[in-house]
Amino acid sequence: ESTVIVAVTGLGVAFAAVATVGAVLAAVTVTLTPADVVTAPALSVAFAVSE
Repeated sequence: ESTVIVAVTGLGVAFAAVATVGAVLAAVTVTLTPADVVTAPALSVAFAVSE
């Protein structure tokens, strides 16, 4: 039973980490100015890959 609890907790932590990274990338992408024509596409691709 303890193994199952650890596995579920691990999945929960991993999911939370992915969600946090995705939220940060989304916030960064939204706050970028149109002048950042090089970094914006890169961040968008990174965000899409992380989804």
